[in-house]
Amino acid sequence: METTSTRKLVVGDADLFLIRDASLGISGESALFPSKPGDWGPELEPDAEGLLPVAVTCLLIRCGEETALVDTGFGDAEDPSRPETLSRGLRELSVAPESIDWVIITHAHGDHCLGCTRQADGDRVAAFPNARYVLQETEYGNAQNDEQLWPTQFAVLDREDRIHRIDGDTALTAGITCLSTPGHTVAHQSVLVESGGGSAVFLGDLSIFAVGLEHPEWGPDWAWSREEDIRSRRRIVDYAVRNHTVLIVGHDPERPFVRF
Repeated sequence: METTSTRKLVVGDADLFLIRDASLGISGESALFPSKPGDWGPELEPDAEGLLPVAVTCLLIRCGEETALVDTGFGDAEDPSRPETLSRGLRELSVAPESIDWVIITHAHGDHCLGCTRQADGDRVAAFPNARYVLQETEYGNAQNDEQLWPTQFAVLDREDRIHRIDGDTALTAGITCLSTPGHTVAHQSVLVESGGGSAVFLGDLSIFAVGLEHPEWGPDWAWSREEDIRSRRRIVDYAVRNHTVLIVGHDPERPFVRF
């Protein structure tokens, strides 16, 4: 397995940009359950509090005439003065929120979707006003039970008729396909980009660290179904090996791009 810390990836005629929205610390033993620190190798060193650094990232995809954003980070739910934000990253790439055609949500956890909306004149509105927001049907249904995310994010998008609900593997454009990878949540999805004979898959939370792809049996102990999570991870790793696909581990701050 080969990895790199590059934050831009070119796949055929598609340009992919990882944009960091925040940084966190996480228990490696929880994120890579049931492994132990001695199993991870020297590249994963816990800090003084026993936590591993984690990046909260979003993926911007420019593919043909379409511009897609995968996940939206914390948005204004976290301190806007933090060093890195999605909005700042988009500005640096000269991408206006109005220019985004698709916003694909891998799953309904706060660090992946609290930036779907923004505060404006005392109300919540879509942060990407011309985009269709893509969510798996079952994930959409499950999100209705979340007392934080539903009223502040998905109910707002629902009222504006912006949610594009899908069921299973679904092609959105000629080069962008949502892949059903359940387990971390009831209907977690990953995003496949194909162009010019190349391909890449953004994993969402299918793997928190690159080392988890070498050991698909290691995964978050908070997963909705560890069995489904492992099965989905093995499916995507097998796909990557067969198709020479780059796997994008958005939470890994040092090794986000993985090639087998």
